[in-house]
Amino acid sequence: MSAVVRLTVRTASLLGALQGLVPHLPSRQRDEDRPVGVGVARLTVAGDYLLCLAVAKDRARYVCTRALVVDVDDDGMPVPDVWATRPVLADLIGMLAHADAQDVELTIDEPNLALTVREVGVLWGGRQVTVRTDPPPLDPERADVAAMLVQASQARLASCGHVALWAKDATAMGRTAAMVGDSLSCRLGVMGGDQTVLVWGYSARRRTDANDLEEVVPGSTYLGLTLGSQDSHTLPVFEDVSCYAGDLLDPLLDAVLPDLDADAAGADVEAAFVAEISDYLADQDPDGPDDDAGGSPWGGDAA
Repeated sequence: MSAVVRLTVRTASLLGALQGLVPHLPSRQRDEDRPVGVGVARLTVAGDYLLCLAVAKDRARYVCTRALVVDVDDDGMPVPDVWATRPVLADLIGMLAHADAQDVELTIDEPNLALTVREVGVLWGGRQVTVRTDPPPLDPERADVAAMLVQASQARLASCGHVALWAKDATAMGRTAAMVGDSLSCRLGVMGGDQTVLVWGYSARRRTDANDLEEVVPGSTYLGLTLGSQDSHTLPVFEDVSCYAGDLLDPLLDAVLPDLDADAAGADVEAAFVAEISDYLADQDPDGPDDDAGGSPWGGDAA
């Protein structure tokens, strides 16, 4: 069985997705961060998307962007994750920014820690670049961006309130939104009783249905999380409204990393927990309560 996997991805969406990660990654990864996956991007296939995940070095900001996968040539084997530092992303972004093709092919050579990106459907072969990737972090305490974003999506939407917001977080999320061509938006939520969180990127988009009628549907091209202060009081919340139930949720559930410290029984418990989250969020109204229920479904000021 071949150890090389190829997948075809839309060029523009991959370029925006990788550019959207750069504001959250350090220019140089610290040695102590390598085993836990901090300061490195994770690219993983989940559903129809190539999810691009990153966590800031202080573990207080998490982000996910996405690129549309057109085709996968995997010969029946799972598509391995790709781990890449900011300098490696810069090489990929430089090639993609000058690509003329609508699609690019990613060749993942896992044993040799190599990733090749080349244009497809272009005469004379087109542009391509090969970069060296990082091995996966194997510390049991490794950062799991997908798991953190899934947990944050469950946070109950605050009906009103104020929370301190670092300017660097707003700036980084604003750059991500600009790179993926989306709006900068956030929801204030409460998770675990007293942990305030800001969930970024949940925006509505307009589309035309089968009857040529315009409709507004929830969705996002990125999803982010920043942690707020832990206050002794609990903000008023909408009990039945979660902070996020958009189209990135199912792929993120599929992308949750396995627990390296768990036995088989623990893995079963984790799988049941993920299934419970999925069922819970499927029952939520992402647009909030009706107007006559009182309050704004978008929460309070995030400043």
